[in-house]
Amino acid sequence: MTERRTRTHKAHESMSRFGLMGYVPPPPAGLSLAARQMMPELEPEESVDHTGSNRRGGPGANGPVFPFDAELEMAEVDERGKLGTPWSARSRTLSRSSLTITSRRMCHTSRRVLVAIHRIDDEPMMLLGRVQDCVYETDGLYLLELELLPMNDRQTQESFTRRAAK
Repeated sequence: MTERRTRTHKAHESMSRFGLMGYVPPPPAGLSLAARQMMPELEPEESVDHTGSNRRGGPGANGPVFPFDAELEMAEVDERGKLGTPWSARSRTLSRSSLTITSRRMCHTSRRVLVAIHRIDDEPMMLLGRVQDCVYETDGLYLLELELLPMNDRQTQESFTRRAAK
C-alpha cells in the first residue's frame, strides 16, 4: 500500500548541495559575532605552571585578556632611569599583568619601557613595562609583549608626560 506523501515529506527528500530546497536553517545557537569579539580571552594554558602561578606575573596573574585599541607613546628607560627617544605605537590587548603592542620599532627583550596611553580630553596614563617578547609580524611591524611593572619614579613619569603632551 502506498502512503500519501505530504509537501513536507517531498521537501525533505529534495536535497540540494546546500541542504533542503526551500528550507533556511535557523542561525546557530550562541552569542552573536559582535558579542564574541568583546568577550575576554584567557591567557594560554602553557604559561601557567603546575603551582597555579603565571611564570610572568606571579600567583593569580593569569586572567582575562581584553582587546584594547589605543594610540601610545613609548620610550626606553635605561639603568639610570633616563628616557630614550619616544616613538609612537598602537596597543592590541590588555590584561592585569601584560600589554601587547604593535610598533614600527623593535625593542630588545628584558628592556624597560615607559608607555603613555593617550586618552580623550585628559592627560596620558603612564605604565611601566618590561619587554617579554618582540616578534616581527608583517609589513615592518613588530609585536611587543610587555610585562607590566609597578611605577615608583615620579620624576621620570612627569618628564615623559610633559614631553608626550607637546
